[in-house]
Amino acid sequence: MGEMVAHGAGVDSSRVTGKQEGTEYFLFADRSDRTKVMAGIRQHPLGARRLGEVCSSIDSHVDRTFLIEVFFTFAARKFLQAVHHEQLQPKLSSNTRPTRSVMPRKIDPLNRNLYGSVTAILTVTDVKAAVAFYQKAFGFAKRGIMTGPDGKAIHAELTLRGTTLMLGPEMPQMGSRSAKTVGASPTTLYLLTQDADKVVAKAVKLGATPKGPVMDMFWGDRCGTVLDPEGYTWMVATHIAQPTPKEMQQTMNEQMASQQAASAAASAS
Repeated sequence: MGEMVAHGAGVDSSRVTGKQEGTEYFLFADRSDRTKVMAGIRQHPLGARRLGEVCSSIDSHVDRTFLIEVFFTFAARKFLQAVHHEQLQPKLSSNTRPTRSVMPRKIDPLNRNLYGSVTAILTVTDVKAAVAFYQKAFGFAKRGIMTGPDGKAIHAELTLRGTTLMLGPEMPQMGSRSAKTVGASPTTLYLLTQDADKVVAKAVKLGATPKGPVMDMFWGDRCGTVLDPEGYTWMVATHIAQPTPKEMQQTMNEQMASQQAASAAASAS
């Protein structure tokens, strides 16, 4: 390789090449010809392919800094990309050097950059329509939508303040049916917002069904409940107070007594 690069770049090979167990390596007396050698590596078709052979034969007599400079701009980027994508083995070995490991990129098994501990996945009748509703009504941002071979959406992800919401289409053959198709959902999603009254009003305007008035609750939140177009229940809340456990218990008793009285009055009439 040393002769190939030296001759290809017009450099005196007597100052360039050496031999070690049949493998040629670079040995530069000075650094004045680096630009020419770099050009030779790039021009010769074997330059990149012989990178591993050259690097594996480096000994203490070689200018290692120059080797790094020569090859880095030409091969390092593609080499590291290949290792990251498992196209190359992460270890390079030779008969003359100890095995060197290229550390793979560390993967977080919890994938904390994208997801929290629990992520809800809703089955919906229309993925794109559901994405649009949740964006407009509740302020979610669209992370992405994946489509299948037929062009239909098969997966979507939305985000809101660090929370991810996934959506998927109905797949009756797999037992996946939406709340709208089933007729109800045992799950309620609790959404904290800056202004529960405004968000509830906007959701209703966009097609949600209100389930009672927005009111102050005993745990310190002002809440309103709506049923979205896909049949899922959302409690939209704004935190307005921080009651003590004793205060919560007292307010809960008062609210339940009031509700029971209202129900009795309605039944009597």
